[in-house]
Amino acid sequence: ERAMPLDRLDDYLRDLQTYQRVRDDVYRFTDVSVERAIRVAREGLATLGESELLMSALCHALIGAEWIGMDQDLSEAEACVATIFERWPDSVYGHLLQGAITYRRGRPREALASLDHARQVRPNDPDLLIYCSTCYWMLGQSAPAHAAIEQALAVDPLNPVNWNMSGLIRLFAGDLEGSIADLRRGAALGDETPMCQATLALALMVADRDDEAGRVFEQVATRFPSDPYVQLWRLVWHARRGDAQRVRDGFTKEVIALVRVDEGCTYVAAAALALIGEIEPAIRCLEVMIRDRGLIAYPYFSTIDPFLAKVRADERGQAVMREMEARYRESLATSSA
Repeated sequence: ERAMPLDRLDDYLRDLQTYQRVRDDVYRFTDVSVERAIRVAREGLATLGESELLMSALCHALIGAEWIGMDQDLSEAEACVATIFERWPDSVYGHLLQGAITYRRGRPREALASLDHARQVRPNDPDLLIYCSTCYWMLGQSAPAHAAIEQALAVDPLNPVNWNMSGLIRLFAGDLEGSIADLRRGAALGDETPMCQATLALALMVADRDDEAGRVFEQVATRFPSDPYVQLWRLVWHARRGDAQRVRDGFTKEVIALVRVDEGCTYVAAAALALIGEIEPAIRCLEVMIRDRGLIAYPYFSTIDPFLAKVRADERGQAVMREMEARYRESLATSSA
């Protein structure tokens, strides 16, 4: 494209600055940071005027609010996408955000159609790449998930969420030491992102390093005592200690809201419940994870996960695992067709 006039360049740079500020707050994944992201995006639109970048920033923030259980209604985010396509037909941001919303609705395979369309135009967009990697991870396809997040890290190496996602992908592929190394990077960069600390602690427990996981949880719980991510993921640690009542009491309304909308949290809830012998509630969580959230990474859940052994030994749990396997193999067949 020809260089844009200087006045348009100034406008773009102002919009980009606001977009990046919103993006940074969304990726902290706390109530305070996401509320601030929405506020900044709305103020940007009111002050600077409507633009593709600023509408995209608002949509990102609204998706973030749903992601952490603050608001389970994506209708305003969908309206943002409709506005983007109306004003800027075939917008790459529109396709990216449409894919993100579809993923948030628990349809990662369908989301990849929109994301791949955008990726052809903007192959190095870090937000696009992390959504692609997340969708492949959910489908249990570690190779394309890893390729996408490696590309995201190449263009955005200081984003803690990229390291967190890379660690999750390695964890689900069985590379425990590689996972922990990446998650440590994410936790170091994301000291204001409790999700990164919680994910590191979970990986340490998968590697049977519970004492270290306990120290990580103690530190992050001290800094973020009311964060539902920390509260929920720490329940697995308490469950491994045999503290069943603390696990049962830990399912507050804020934690339950998060379990309903985040596939990783649905898994963690199932893990904590299974460890204390609450097999039926654990199975219900897995059904939500598979059917509503779309997390069907069968290779991990069938052979690597250490928390769901009691579910896998249960007849009803075995039926759920067979359902996951069938969906996983169907997804593989569709991807290779």
